[in-house]
Amino acid sequence: MFEGFDTRALETERGMIHARVGGSGPPLLLLHGYPETHLMWHGCAPALSIGLGVERGRYPEPVLAAYRAQLEDAGAVEAICEDYRAGASIDRQLDEADRGRPIGCPVLVLWGTRGALEWFYGDVLAVWGPWAREVRGRGVDASHFLVEDRPDEVADELATFFSAG
Repeated sequence: MFEGFDTRALETERGMIHARVGGSGPPLLLLHGYPETHLMWHGCAPALSIGLGVERGRYPEPVLAAYRAQLEDAGAVEAICEDYRAGASIDRQLDEADRGRPIGCPVLVLWGTRGALEWFYGDVLAVWGPWAREVRGRGVDASHFLVEDRPDEVADELATFFSAG
């Protein structure tokens, strides 16, 4: 996985960031959520970088092994739980403090239609509307793990979004 990508450790005020860097053109930051790791992008990242090719599959054994190892690590499980706790507490306060200060750049919102977002929120784009000046996106026929369910479709959406300028 990630053939043709360099691995870098970036030091920040809050700790180290593990990064994979590849391709050409403007930088694109791909973030992951819990309980996943950067490995969730294994099928999508190569399609977004120029002349690279990689074997694809929803959950290749190295990805499954990394996820299993993460869930066997008590510190990682604690971090996952803390992330969800923050989402239900301090993150909501921080969001409220940012209300009225919209994101200035265009925002692409993708979500899995077989996940819970539409059930919880209805019109997902309408939820994002007050938070950014320009919001585009759509639901993808996928679970919550849409990047792993539909890597090519997500890569196409990202490429189209970024080429629109």
